[in-house]
Parts: sequence; structure tokens; C-alpha cells
Amino acid sequence: MSDTTVIGIQVEGLDRVIRDLNAEVKKIPFRTLRGMIKAGLWIQREAQKLTPVDFGNLKASAFTVWSGKKGAPPQPSFKVDPEHPLVAVQLAQNHNNVVASEQANVGGDDFVSPTVEVGFTAFYAIYVHEDLNANHKVGTAKYLEKAISGNLEQIKRDIREEAEKP
Repeated sequence: MSDTTVIGIQVEGLDRVIRDLNAEVKKIPFRTLRGMIKAGLWIQREAQKLTPVDFGNLKASAFTVWSGKKGAPPQPSFKVDPEHPLVAVQLAQNHNNVVASEQANVGGDDFVSPTVEVGFTAFYAIYVHEDLNANHKVGTAKYLEKAISGNLEQIKRDIREEAEKP
């Protein structure tokens, strides 16, 4: 017959520790989203610096949206080209439609999968972005891609710093 000794250990305050830990875990997606927003706005600014400029409408069409955000970013002011006066109206309408659509796509209150999207709403943005043969007096092709790929360390740092904040 073996002699078994039972030792009882009582940990006081464990319920408080677990409650506090759970509260902190719930904050992680929000803090991560906060860092992603910071990085997204930074990417937008960097992309706008690289955006080719004729009237400035392409640059003005930049936007950043994220999950959990209510409402749309402010409406940019598009300049009227005297030769094509209705283009500014079309740009404004397109901007509102695209931003509203993309805001809906990233999710209203979804902090479980935080999402940030940066883009340009001008209907010709993709053509300017992808035209490697164009000679721009100001800016360059691949303006959004370069803002991201050339600054990955900064982007990761922005997200990490916010996620680590209490």
C-alpha cells in the first residue's frame, strides 16, 4: 500500500488576474487597429507625395478607411479643368461612392479582424499608377506601391508601437 500525501494550494486573487488578463487581451485588436490606422494614414501621405500632379485631383482623391469607423473622410476639393469642367463633378461623385463602398467592405464594428485600406478614387488612378512609360514633371508611377514597399520598417514600427501601448 502506498502512502499518498495531498497538498492543497490556494491561490488568492487568481480570479482578478484572469479578469485583468482577459480585459487586456480584448484590447489587443483595438490597439493593433490603432497602429494600422496610423500606418495607413502615413502611407496615404507618402503616396500623395509621390503622386503625379496635373491639377492635383489624383492626389486629392486619396483616402484611408478602417473597420469600426463611422462616417466618411472629408470630401476633397477637386479642381475644375476648363477644358473638361464636368470632370471635377464626376471625381467628387466617384469619390463619395468609392469611399462609402470601401468603408462598408472593411467592416463597421469588426475589431476581431482589424482592417485598414488606403487608395485613390480618381477613375484614372490605376492608369497613372501603372504607366511606367509616362514622363511626369512631378511624381512617379507606382506611387502607392512605392509608399508601401519603400517603407515597410516604418509601417511595421507604427503598428508594433501602438499595439504595445497599454
